[in-house]
Amino acid sequence: PAAVRTSLSSAKAHGVGVLLARRPDRSAAVPASPGHHVWIARSAAGGMLLREAVLPTLDEISDWDMAAIGAGVLPGVGSVSQEPLLLVCTHSRRDQCCAQHGRALLAGLLEQETPLRTRIWECSHIGGHRFAPVTLSLPCGIVHGRMSIQEGAKYLERPQLGRGILLAGVPGVAPAYIAILGGGVVGKSAARIAAGFQADVVILDISVDRLHYLEDIMPANVNTVFSDRHNIREQLRLADLVIGAVLVEGARA
Repeated sequence: PAAVRTSLSSAKAHGVGVLLARRPDRSAAVPASPGHHVWIARSAAGGMLLREAVLPTLDEISDWDMAAIGAGVLPGVGSVSQEPLLLVCTHSRRDQCCAQHGRALLAGLLEQETPLRTRIWECSHIGGHRFAPVTLSLPCGIVHGRMSIQEGAKYLERPQLGRGILLAGVPGVAPAYIAILGGGVVGKSAARIAAGFQADVVILDISVDRLHYLEDIMPANVNTVFSDRHNIREQLRLADLVIGAVLVEGARA
């Protein structure tokens, strides 16, 4: 419905992500349930919470307050779910890797006979580029599939002909200096992982608003720098490891 599309289009401005999901098995042997399955998750402000409902129509969504949801106040729809939800990106229009590897991952997960097998759904694009497959766990909000920091750490090792630098450093030796080009979904995830390893991290982005946001949420060992030709050259000179996290290949960050 047009009113629902209008409401959901404002979600991003309030820090709310919207995904479309469907059952992985849509064969005739599995009867479709009536109505529309809807989940609303809170992963940050106010603690983790997942509400779940089956709506006869989607019209109710147009009445939801996206600003309140972004602040952690969820609408009282359905009931609180005590079971986690796993979403697997299989969306090929944004990245063909999601369809190729995401569906293979989905099939492997569904082969496992676990009580939570019915809590695995496929979904539209979660975010990132060339980091497929990607899964999202709710309500914790953990995104799986970000391997840039781990792979980078491996190639800094001497056996890999690297410079022999440890991300966290050792007593008397400074930690690695990591520059991340792009502060979007991939860049934020990489920065958090690198910060957890106690590396010194800098994120470069062309959006001042995004840099302010990252400054607010990142730990003390993560700094931000406006991305321009001069700053990129300077950070490339200083960095032990550079992570490319531009959403679209060849675009500016």
